Amino acid sequence: NSKLSADGQRIVFGAIPNLMNQMMRWNKNIKANIEGRPLYLSSPEIFTAKPPVAFIYMTGHRDFRLTDQEVSNLQSFIMQGGVIWGD
Repeated sequence: NSKLSADGQRIVFGAIPNLMNQMMRWNKNIKANIEGRPLYLSSPEIFTAKPPVAFIYMTGHRDFRLTDQEVSNLQSFIMQGGVIWGD
């Protein structure tokens, strides 16, 4: 479980920040400014967010059912070098 900040925009602890922190402990060459936050896969925010989105972590309790726009955005995201982890 991840908790949103008081403004509802950032994920302040849970699986996502923990995963990124562990990756940086495993490999000292990885330097990242960790800012986990929820976003809509159908939104152009995937491509326009500041700082840029480099890693998408998808999690849920059921199967992922993606719209055509979400699939298109994720395909473009991967083709531009983005990374997706589905749990």
